[in-house]
Amino acid sequence: MRWSYRIALVLTWAAATTQAQSMNEYKIKAVFLYNFAKFVEWPTEAFQSPNQPIEICILGQDPFGNWLEETVQGRAIDGRALEIRSVVNIKEMGGCHVVFVSLGGQKRFRSLLSEMNKRSVLTVGESDNPSKSDADINLMRQGTRVRFEINAEAAKQKHLRISSKLLALASSITK
Repeated sequence: MRWSYRIALVLTWAAATTQAQSMNEYKIKAVFLYNFAKFVEWPTEAFQSPNQPIEICILGQDPFGNWLEETVQGRAIDGRALEIRSVVNIKEMGGCHVVFVSLGGQKRFRSLLSEMNKRSVLTVGESDNPSKSDADINLMRQGTRVRFEINAEAAKQKHLRISSKLLALASSITK
C-alpha cells in the first residue's frame, strides 16, 4: 500500500511538472509571436486599410490558453491593434497576417501550404525537427530554452521583410 501511494505521488508530481513546463513554454512562445509581428514588415497591399489590425491566427488546437491574448492586449504595432483568432481552413485565413501552426495543425498546414505561399502571411510553426518544418519561422525547444530559426527565402518570396535585428537572434537562417 505504501509503495502504490508513493508511485501515485511521484506520477502526479511528474505530470504536474510536465504540464507546468508546457504552460511556461507557451507563455514564452506567445511573447515570441508578438515580437515576430513587431519585426516583420508586410507589403502595403497585405492590409485593406491603414488601420486594419494585425491578425494573429492559430491553425490547429490553441495551446496558449489566455497567454497570447494577454500578451497582445492593449498593444499596437505601427498604429495597428493586434487581434487573435483560430482558423481551420484556407477560407478562414483571409485577413491573417501571422499564422501559428500548432503541433496538432501540422498535417492541415502542409495541405494548405501552396495556397498560403501565395499570400503575404508569416507562418510560424513549432517542431523539434527543423527539417520537417515548412514555416517561415520555426520555434523549437532546446533543453529548457525556446529557440527559433528563420527561412528568410520563404518569407522573401511572400514579400515579407524580416528585420536584421530578428535575423541576428535566430539560431539559424535558411537563405
